[in-house]
Amino acid sequence: MPHNIYDPTQLTNPQYGRAKFQQVRNFMVVDSLDYGKHCDSNVSDAHYSNYYQHVKLRAFSFIYCLFIVMKLIQRLGLKKPYPCYMSDTAKIQANVGIRVSENAVGLPVKIDAAHYVNTTILYGTFEAKFLLQHKRHLTSQFRDLVVQFAMLSGQTSDQLQAANVGPDRVIDSSMIFLKNDILLRFEPSNLPSVE
Repeated sequence: MPHNIYDPTQLTNPQYGRAKFQQVRNFMVVDSLDYGKHCDSNVSDAHYSNYYQHVKLRAFSFIYCLFIVMKLIQRLGLKKPYPCYMSDTAKIQANVGIRVSENAVGLPVKIDAAHYVNTTILYGTFEAKFLLQHKRHLTSQFRDLVVQFAMLSGQTSDQLQAANVGPDRVIDSSMIFLKNDILLRFEPSNLPSVE
């Protein structure tokens, strides 16, 4: 895991943001794919092409969901601790896996609904903390928005179970580490306004 992946004083520097996204993406994509090929040399190149796209989308989706959470924290004026707004495991799953007892060559097939983001935006926590801190409910517009973002964080793609319980676990643990590290150090005043 790369250290010093996040420097809150640099959030307004666009070059910093692009460089850090590239560092996170490279870490997730290269390390997990190398690990996956090492663990299972019997999987076809076509599967790894599909899996490669899945991993790239995982990196993008994670950064996107994390930015959404930081923006919501800033916009709603919420107080620390910030890691509580995202779970440490996936709590929402958009699809289900597939189990086939035998394929065309007589082998069992196990396909998992593999998460893009192994952490969930906790819409209930946003609502409860907002009520506690501001003594009023979220507007229906914000509530709907937070629920939509939570559902976005539960999106999946179909992947071989071997990939989902192997190399994807490397990415899962990286996401949790980065999510907690970034949100622990996050200061809403350092996040540039996008309005």
